[in-house]
Amino acid sequence: MRLFLLGSAAAEGYPGLFCDCERCRAAREAGGKNLRLRSAAFINDDLLIDLGPDLLASIHRHGLSLASLRAVLITHFHEDHWLRDNLLYHHHWFRGAEAAALHLYGGPLLREEVEALCRKYDQSEEDFAIRAHVVRPFEKFSAGPYQVRAFPAAHSPSTDPMIYSISRGKSRLLYVTDTGPLPEDTWKALSGLQAQLAVMELTLGAESDDKHTGRADFLAAVERMKKEAVIAPEGRIIAFHFSHHFTPLHDQLEAELAAHDIIAGYDGLSLES
Repeated sequence: MRLFLLGSAAAEGYPGLFCDCERCRAAREAGGKNLRLRSAAFINDDLLIDLGPDLLASIHRHGLSLASLRAVLITHFHEDHWLRDNLLYHHHWFRGAEAAALHLYGGPLLREEVEALCRKYDQSEEDFAIRAHVVRPFEKFSAGPYQVRAFPAAHSPSTDPMIYSISRGKSRLLYVTDTGPLPEDTWKALSGLQAQLAVMELTLGAESDDKHTGRADFLAAVERMKKEAVIAPEGRIIAFHFSHHFTPLHDQLEAELAAHDIIAGYDGLSLES
């Protein structure tokens, strides 16, 4: 599987939309990998993780196409990861040709969100060529050629937060965003996964909270994943979902994380598992 990071920032982006702090000014001046859109990922050319407000910008920025997209995994329903009006443009009004159904997978709020979209535009799921699939914590399901499992995350409970393992053939990927320290039931279910790639949020700095991960908890989670074979011995770890409040510019971040054998994610990072 090929992982392509469409975005690597937390909710406010990096630099922040309305922020003029020292880091944001420096990021604007330096450009390149320091300019981060809100976090999302593209697997091969047919599976998307999250459907946020920067989707169109990131697709254009990297010269990609969603014409072959067949499935979307939704980690939770905060606005930086989910913008339901993106689905408006899957309607035949906005396409040059008929499209195969786009399958959406997320927590119970997904049904409410899709119904709200249909009411807003007085259209049906069939008109939008979408199919909504509500998934439950620890559920295993197929998304096209991918075998997926959902696990509960520690984030705002009202947003149905989940992380996902994704497998295709011998390739395994773990995608962990918007979570504080993972619940013990999640750790037990992850044991022995042997993921070749683990993409993990590193939103905060010296401290963590119950909704996001900071440096100490991130490193502790990595060590536990290695010990419990969540990550394969040859597996690679990518940090992402950075907040400008706690994250230095890319070159410094890259050097700091490389000391722990961790890859500093950036918009446009592409890796094979």
